[in-house]
Amino acid sequence: MIDKYLNWTIFHEIRPLMIEIIPEVGADITAKAKLSDICFDKFGMDLLRPKLEERFSILISDDELDSFKTVDDIVKFVRSRSKKL
Repeated sequence: MIDKYLNWTIFHEIRPLMIEIIPEVGADITAKAKLSDICFDKFGMDLLRPKLEERFSILISDDELDSFKTVDDIVKFVRSRSKKL
């Protein structure tokens, strides 16, 4: 139960960051959404990286960034790395 709550909390912190980058896809951003389906290509992810790094006090390598396929992948990564949680 706590895992779901923590994931939900992180998702609701990441979602606004994504909307800042591509406002048009706000309604389509769900935890299970594929990044490619919501227009988060390499460029979008490059814009998202510094926002995630600053908000959660983490570093994301190029390889890690390239490994994200869904919003949930980002949530799980942030949760595993963040010291603020």
